[in-house]
Amino acid sequence: MIHKKKSHIYGLFLTLGEWCTNEDQLQTATVDFFKHIIRKSNGNIDPVIAPSLPRFPSEATFYKTYWHIIGEKVVQVVQEAFMHGSFDPSLSNILITLIPKVEDPKRLMEFRPISLCNIIHKLISRVLVNRLRLWLQNIVIPLQSSFILGRSTSDNAIILVNPTKSRAFASGGIPPSRQRKLSLISSIGFLDDLGPYLRFWFPVGRITKNMFSHVINKVRVRLASWKGRFLNRAGHVTIANSVLASLPSYTMQVQWLP
Repeated sequence: MIHKKKSHIYGLFLTLGEWCTNEDQLQTATVDFFKHIIRKSNGNIDPVIAPSLPRFPSEATFYKTYWHIIGEKVVQVVQEAFMHGSFDPSLSNILITLIPKVEDPKRLMEFRPISLCNIIHKLISRVLVNRLRLWLQNIVIPLQSSFILGRSTSDNAIILVNPTKSRAFASGGIPPSRQRKLSLISSIGFLDDLGPYLRFWFPVGRITKNMFSHVINKVRVRLASWKGRFLNRAGHVTIANSVLASLPSYTMQVQWLP
């Protein structure tokens, strides 16, 4: 995915803190580590577009380009999966790429696993989702943040407010006596300065572009550390979807970017 010198792991600190350079031990430790991570996860892992093998197009591009040749066979495989209730286990095979979270990673937790699900496997799941979509609005209550069209998981703080973790800021025109009354009604305390939230300061007054320069700097630093010029098109998509897009997410939850 990236330059050869950057894409090879020469050694890592294992779980007990010992430094390991043996290739077989590193492979075993890596597989065991991420098996444990996946086993602990309670939710489903969303399929993410991942980089393809060198000199090969991404799988999605291949299917779209040559659909006139393989489309009939793909439809047959998907239909058989629904008729028989099972499919070839090889359809669940995926290509896993480890992307470093930091410069010069030395521990397995400092890597981000990105996987590309088989397109046929994704087509089967997409058919199921489209069928369930017609009924979800009848079985999911409006207060849920998931499975509702147009709603993000970050909207939960707006739908259900936690007063113990909420604070309010009043303008100069609201006297302290009214602030106290509002605080008693809402159970939300008032502050003179809201302070930082997830490393983001709430600006008071007019919002300018300079207030958000740290967001642009984070993206530039991440691109520079990953040597973005060595990435293919699929690699750039992976960075944007899995990492870069998440950098300004906390900021955009509370402010419109100018």
